[in-house]
Formats: sequence, C-alpha cells, structure tokens
Amino acid sequence: MSAGRRVRLQRLGYDAPEKLANLRRSEIRRLARELSVAEDTIRDEWMPAAEAFLRDTGRH
Repeated sequence: MSAGRRVRLQRLGYDAPEKLANLRRSEIRRLARELSVAEDTIRDEWMPAAEAFLRDTGRH
C-alpha cells in the first residue's frame, strides 16, 4: 500500500488493524471508492493481512 493511501486510510479512520480486519461490505465499498482500489484487493489482501497481524501480535 502506498504512503498516500495509508494517509487517506488514516484520515478516514480505518488505519487500525482491528478496523481493517473487521470491515463490513458497505465499508469495503466506501474504502474502495475513496482510495481508488478494487474491493477484491481490500477483501483478499488488506483484511487477511490485518487479521494475520492481530494474530501474530496476540491482539486478536
């Protein structure tokens, strides 16, 4: 993920792994639209990465 997308994700309030790991469909659609990224990328890459991070750090 680019630095610009990270900043925009933070401004939208979705920069915490806990938020990314548990997105609803409507949130996925909104983020895809706001960040110009495919919904599949969020669902298939970002969410599993956030879940793995939480698992690996014992926060999930």
